[in-house]
Amino acid sequence: MNHAVLSRIVAVAVFALAAPAFADPAPGELYDGETIAQAPARAAAWGGGSAVDSTDSVFAVGKQSVLASINGPYQGIVFTLASPIALGDPRADQTRYLSITLSPVVASPPAPPPPPKAHRDGPPDRIGSIRTGSLMHLAQFAGVDGQAPGGQPGQPGAPNQPGGVAAPVAPPPPPPIKNLRFVLGLTDGSSVEYVRSIPDPPLGTTWVTMGVPLAGLAWSADQAKNAQLSSIVIGGDTAGTLYIASLKIASDTSPIAVNVSGDTEFAVSQPGNYSAVIDAGSSNVTWTWNANDGSPVEHGQTFTHMFPRPGKYNVELTVADIDGLKKPITGSFKVVVQAD
Repeated sequence: MNHAVLSRIVAVAVFALAAPAFADPAPGELYDGETIAQAPARAAAWGGGSAVDSTDSVFAVGKQSVLASINGPYQGIVFTLASPIALGDPRADQTRYLSITLSPVVASPPAPPPPPKAHRDGPPDRIGSIRTGSLMHLAQFAGVDGQAPGGQPGQPGAPNQPGGVAAPVAPPPPPPIKNLRFVLGLTDGSSVEYVRSIPDPPLGTTWVTMGVPLAGLAWSADQAKNAQLSSIVIGGDTAGTLYIASLKIASDTSPIAVNVSGDTEFAVSQPGNYSAVIDAGSSNVTWTWNANDGSPVEHGQTFTHMFPRPGKYNVELTVADIDGLKKPITGSFKVVVQAD
């Protein structure tokens, strides 16, 4: 074989081995664990936010995530599509969602500030000395209202020694992001937006998949004629950070499924503990527990309950789509409560 031809074959083989391992993106996929540079939609800062590749927290083995810093509803990140996605008339299809899988980053409390140096004999304006007014302000900032420095609310304060300084107290960590603001940008320059609460993640994981039904957005008649999605902006109700594992426009026709488990037999003086595994697809749901013993219903992923008297009971969990697009489903669990 000609040496020039053989060299070209080897070069092609080496190039093929060096190609990225990611498959072609599925229709509607914007991001699915690639690097930002490989994704169909490029994540970038929007306003005062930031977006960087991260392997610190991953949703799927062998993939990574986007670490997004959000500083409020108007400062976050934006995913810009390389090619627009045709949405048609999004009002006509109640099975299509903007689906995002994310994990909120829980902020740890900041370290307390170092205590200011006090000079017992120093003049009021000397560097390092503390005036009485400043000392009172520091005590109030630390949550000590009308007490001597070092005291805690509801407890006696420490003696007010000459030159004493209030013990530094770290401010509480900032509250986590509770709600996300999504702005869908279209090729005609218009946009629609939606604010959605972040649901609690399933037990045993920090990752949660939440969906925004496209049919529920406030589309104008002109937008809905032939909507072409070009970008998605994500902001939040406060400053915080999120790991984003996937973002896509998805069709979801699957029904809600639920499986309840827990204690089956115990004494009346003991509580019963119950939990459930559910599959709601892209839907956001509510959990409603009913012990069927005359007590009020309760909400949440888990349920702990003491029954008022011995007997047989049917513990029920009803899972409902908050958007009303899927039929609610109820799972039940039989319980025998014995006398002590």
